[in-house]
Amino acid sequence: MNPPAFGIRAKLVGLLVGVSAVVILIVCAAFVGYDRHSYSQAKSQTMTVLGDAIAGSAGGPVAFRDEGSAAYVLETLSAEPTAQFAGIYIKSPDEPNTDGTLLASWGTEGQAAPEQLPATDGGYANGRLLIRRPISTPQGEVGTLVMALSTADIDARTKQQTLMALAILLASVLSVTGLASVVHSVITGPVEALVSGTRKVQEESDYGVRVEKTSNDELGELAQAFNQMLEGIQDRDRELLGNQQQLEERVAVRTADLAKRNEAMRVVLDNVDQGLVVLDLDGVMAEERSAAFARWFPGGLGAKLAEQIAARSPKDGEWFELCWESLQDGFLPTELALAQLPSELCLNGAHYRLQFKGLEHDGELAEVLVIVSDVTSQVAQAREQERQQAFVSLVSSVLRNPKSTKDFLDDSDTLVGMIAGADGPSSLLQRQIHTLKGNTACYGLEHIARTCHTLESRMADGEGLDSASQAKLVHDWQDLRAELDGIVNGQADLVQVSAEELSATLRSMEEAGQVGFARIVASWQNPPIAQRLEVLGRQAEAVARRLGRPEPSLEVRAEAREIPEHAAIWPTLVHVIRNAMDHGVEAPEERLAAGKPAQGRISLSVSWEEQPSAAGPVLGELPASAWCLRIQDDGRGVNWERICAKGEALGLPSETESDRLALLFTQGLSSRDEVGMSSGRGVGMSAVLIAVQELGGAVSLESHEGQGSCWSFWLPGVSDQMRLAS
Repeated sequence: MNPPAFGIRAKLVGLLVGVSAVVILIVCAAFVGYDRHSYSQAKSQTMTVLGDAIAGSAGGPVAFRDEGSAAYVLETLSAEPTAQFAGIYIKSPDEPNTDGTLLASWGTEGQAAPEQLPATDGGYANGRLLIRRPISTPQGEVGTLVMALSTADIDARTKQQTLMALAILLASVLSVTGLASVVHSVITGPVEALVSGTRKVQEESDYGVRVEKTSNDELGELAQAFNQMLEGIQDRDRELLGNQQQLEERVAVRTADLAKRNEAMRVVLDNVDQGLVVLDLDGVMAEERSAAFARWFPGGLGAKLAEQIAARSPKDGEWFELCWESLQDGFLPTELALAQLPSELCLNGAHYRLQFKGLEHDGELAEVLVIVSDVTSQVAQAREQERQQAFVSLVSSVLRNPKSTKDFLDDSDTLVGMIAGADGPSSLLQRQIHTLKGNTACYGLEHIARTCHTLESRMADGEGLDSASQAKLVHDWQDLRAELDGIVNGQADLVQVSAEELSATLRSMEEAGQVGFARIVASWQNPPIAQRLEVLGRQAEAVARRLGRPEPSLEVRAEAREIPEHAAIWPTLVHVIRNAMDHGVEAPEERLAAGKPAQGRISLSVSWEEQPSAAGPVLGELPASAWCLRIQDDGRGVNWERICAKGEALGLPSETESDRLALLFTQGLSSRDEVGMSSGRGVGMSAVLIAVQELGGAVSLESHEGQGSCWSFWLPGVSDQMRLAS
C-alpha cells in the first residue's frame, strides 16, 4: 500500500505548525508542572508552621491529660478550609499502655482521626497532606500532633492552569497556521514551478520548457541548472538526429559482415575436436560454444561451468568454484589465479584436460576462454603402459630373485587384504598402507604406490578412508597378480631336488641324529641373508633414482645363510633404507661441499654376537646373545635439535638419549615438513619398532653429525654353529 501523497505546501505548513505546537506544548507542560510543585511546597510549609503553633499550644493540656483543653486547641483548624481531621496522641514511656493513645481529635464531616498514632512520617499520599509534629514541654516530649489536609485545592489549581495552557496552545497553533499559509509561497512557488516544468517534459517530451528564475538563492540556482540541462538535451537531440541515418547505414553493413563471420565461426565450432567456450566473470557459459563442448557439458543458457562439473563430481565442482572466486576477487595476478583452476578432470570415467586464457577489455579481465580436450584414450594408454612396465619390472625381479619376489607378493597380498577389509582409519591401517607403498615403489609398481599415497593423504587430511581408492588398489593388485601367479610360482618352486626327495633327506638326517645338519639343509629353501640384504640395497638404489641422485655404493656382508625365525623383520626394513637415503645421505652438491664423494655409501650386514653391546641409546632389552642386523650410511646424521623440537610440539619428553631415540619411532613425527612419495609422514619407523618388539629384540642408533648413522637391530635366535651342534 502506497503512502498518501502530500504536496510540498502541505508538508511545509505541517512542519512549521508541528514544530511550533511541540515547542509551546513543552513550555506549557513545564509551566503547569512547576506551578503544581511550587504550590504543593508552599502549602506543606504553611501547614507545618500551623502545626508547630498548635503543638506549642497543646503542651499543657497534654501534660495534664486535659482532653477538653486539647480539643479546644484543635478547634482552631476549623478556619483552614482544606483541613480534614487532626488528633493529639499521648507519649508516655512510663505508661506503656497509654503510649500513642488518642487524647483529643477534631474532624470535618465524615472524617476522624485514627485511634492509634499512625506509623507514617507525613507527606502527600492518597489525595491528602499528612502533617506530624511533636508536642513538647520543658520536661520533654509529651505527645504528637497529626493533621490531615485535602489536596483538592492543588488539583483544582492544576486543572485551571492546564486549561489556560491549552487555550494558549490553541491560539498559538492557529496563529502559526495562518502565518505559515501566508509565507509558504516564498519557498513552494519556485518548487511548484520546477515540478510543473518537469511534469511537462515527462508527459509531453517537450524540452523547450523553461522555468522562471525568481530568486538568487539555491532555488534560483536549481531553476537555472534545470533550464541549462534542457538546452543540453535539445542540442544532443539535434546532433543525434543528424547522425541517426549514418549510424543505421553502418549498423546494416556491420550486421551483414558479422553474420558472415558468425557463419564461418559456427562451421569451425561444429567441426573442431576441442571444447571451446567463453565464461564471463560470474562463471556463466556463453551461448556460443563448440559442438564438442556442448556434448561434454550440455548446459543451457545462463548455466555455470562449475555447476556442470559439480553435477558429476561435487568435489571438483567445489574446487572449481573456490578457484573462480579467487579469480573474481582480483587479489592474485590473473595468470596465477587461472593457474589454480583444475587442469584435469575425471567425470564419469571420462578424462578432460582444461586450459584457460584470460580475455581483456580496456586492460581489464572481462572473460575467460576455456579450451577442453578429451584425453580419455591417452590416459587409458598411459595407465596400460604403466601397468605393463610394472609387470615387466616384477618379471625381472622374479628372474633375479624368485623367492624374495614371491615373499614380497605374499606379504603384499596380506597387506592388500587387510586394507581392503578396513572400514575406517587407524594407526595400524596407516602403517600397513605406508609399508605397502614403500615396498611396491621399490619394485617399480608406481601405480600401486601412487594409490597408497592417495589413501595416506586423505587420512592425513582427516577425510577418512577413500573407498574409491581402496577399490582401485584391490583391482590393480589383483589384475597384476593374475598375470604374475604362474611365473612367480613356477620360478619360486624351482629347487635342485624335488620336495619329496628333500623331505626324505631331512628325515634320514634326523633319524641319523644329524638334527643340526637337517635344519641347515631345510634353510636352503629360504632365500639367503645375503640375498635379502641385496634386495634392501636395490631398494636404496630405487629411492636414489626417485630423488634424482646417484645410486649409492653398497657393501653387503652376511655371516649366516638364513635366519628363519625372524623373517617378519624384513618387510619393514624398507623404511630404514628410505630414511637413510632421503634424510641421511645428502645431495651430491652438499656432499662435495662437505668433502665427501658425490656418491653416498650404504653398508648392510648381519652377524652373530655372543655378548651384544651398544655404542648408543637402546630401546628394548638386549638379548644375552643375538643376531645383529646393521644398516649404516655416511650421510649428515640425525638432526637431534629438529627432532626434539618436533617432539616438544607433540608434548613428548626429550631429556635423555633414550627419550630422543624413542622420538624417531613415534608415529606421526617426522623431521620433514613436506610429505613426499619417499618419506614425511612419520609412520614407517613405528612399524619397524613394533616388528622388533614383537620378535623380542632391541634397537640402537649411533649417529654423528656430518658423518652418518648406524642402526643396529638385535634379534634373539640360534647361531649356525648351535644349529649344527644340536
